[in-house]
Amino acid sequence: MKKSILFVLLAMVLAFAGCQEDKETIAPDKTVTDTLAGTEPQNVTVTEAPEVPKEEVTKIPEPTEAPVRQRTPIIGVMDGDTLVLSGSNRITRDVLDEVLAENGLTRETLKKVVVSEDVWEIGSSFSGCIGLEEVTLLNPLESMVNGEFDGCENLKKVVLPDSVTQIGNHAFGRCTALESITLPKSLQSVGYCAFYRSGLINVDLPEGLKSIDEMAFYGCNLVDIMLPEGLEIIGKQAFDGCQNLEDIMIPESVVHIGEKAFYLCKNLKNVTLPTNLLYLGAGAFVNCPNITSELPEFAYSIVGDNEILFGGWVKDNSSLTSYEVPETLYGKTVVGIGDYAFYGFKMMTEVKLPKTIRTIGTSAFDICASLEEIVLPVSVTELGDRAFGQCYKLKSITVPASVTAIGVDAFKTNKDITVYCKKGSYAENYMKENGLNYVAE
Repeated sequence: MKKSILFVLLAMVLAFAGCQEDKETIAPDKTVTDTLAGTEPQNVTVTEAPEVPKEEVTKIPEPTEAPVRQRTPIIGVMDGDTLVLSGSNRITRDVLDEVLAENGLTRETLKKVVVSEDVWEIGSSFSGCIGLEEVTLLNPLESMVNGEFDGCENLKKVVLPDSVTQIGNHAFGRCTALESITLPKSLQSVGYCAFYRSGLINVDLPEGLKSIDEMAFYGCNLVDIMLPEGLEIIGKQAFDGCQNLEDIMIPESVVHIGEKAFYLCKNLKNVTLPTNLLYLGAGAFVNCPNITSELPEFAYSIVGDNEILFGGWVKDNSSLTSYEVPETLYGKTVVGIGDYAFYGFKMMTEVKLPKTIRTIGTSAFDICASLEEIVLPVSVTELGDRAFGQCYKLKSITVPASVTAIGVDAFKTNKDITVYCKKGSYAENYMKENGLNYVAE
C-alpha cells in the first residue's frame, strides 16, 4: 500500500516537472494529454491600477460654546434716597428682599431705584413694592412680560431702556399713580394687560409700534392717545373702560380691531376708522353712547375676496329676540358666524342661518340663555369652542354629518341638550367622548 502511494506521488512530480520543461500551453477545449505544438508563450505586461485619490474630507469646526456669563452677586448701594442695584445676575424677589433688608428698606419704604447695565433680568421682583415712586432701568431688557411692576400703586416715573421691544402681562398693571410714560422707540408690541387699570392719562406711542394687544390699556384714565401710522392690530378690549377717552383716530395701517376694543368708553365722541379694515370685532363700540361719528352697523371678518364672516353688531343690539343672518354682507357672501357674534344676547330665542354658512366661531352663541331653536345647515363643517355654551333653553340641535370639527365645551353647561346626529359621524364620536346626550340615526 505504501509503495503504491509513493509511486503515485512520484508520477505527479515527474509530470509537473515535464510541463515546466516543455512550457506547453494547454488548450481549454482539449484533454490534458493534447497540446498545441509550436506555440510560444505570450509576454503579458501587467499595468498596476492607478491610485484612487483619497476623498478630501472637509473638517467641520468644533461648535464654539456660547461665552458663559460670569455671575456676580446682586448688591445694592444707596445714592442719596435712591437704591442702585448692580451685579451680573438676575434679581429675584428673594434677592431683592435681602438687599432691601441690608439697606434698612422694605417693599413699603423703597422710593427710588436704578437698575444698572450689568443686571440680566428683573422678573417680577418689584411687583407689590407699594412705596416705589421712581424707576430707571439701564439694563438691556428686550421684553417686560412678567408683571415687573404690577401693583406698584405709587409708581409715578419710569425710564425704560431703548432695547425694549415688548411690554405686556401686567408689567405696569394697577400702577394707579402712573399718569404718563415715554415708551422707547424700539417698542413693537404693547401686550396683554400691560397697563391694566393703571393711572395713565397720556402716553406717547412710538412709530415702530405694530400691535396693541388684548386689554393692554384696560380701565386706564386716558384722555387722548395718538395711534401711530404703522400700527396694524388693536386687540380685544384693548381700550375697554377708558371712560375719559374722547377722540380716537385709527390710522389707515390698522387692519384688525378686536371684540369690545372700545367697550364702555362712555365719553368717546369722534372715531375715524381706516378704509381697509379686514376685521371689526363684535361690540367694538358697545356702551359708547356719545359717539357722533358714523360707524358700520355690523362687525365682520373678511376671509377671502368675496367671503366674509358675520360678526354681530358694532354697537349694542343685545335686546333682539330673533334674527335672520343675511346671506350677503357688504357685498360678500357670508360663510360663517364670527367669534362672539351673539355672545350674551340673553333675550334671543331664535336665529336663522343662511345655507352658505360653513363655520360657527368661538362663543358665537355663548350665554344666549333664551335660545330655543337653531337649525344648522348641511354646509356647516366646524363648531368653535363654547359655540353654544350656556344656552340653557336649547333642548335639542341637529348636527349635520358635514361637521368634522367641534371645539372644546361647544355645549358647555347645557346638560339637558340632546344632539341629533348621523351614526358614525364626527358628532357622534364627540358626544360619546364628552358624555353628552345624543341620538344617532
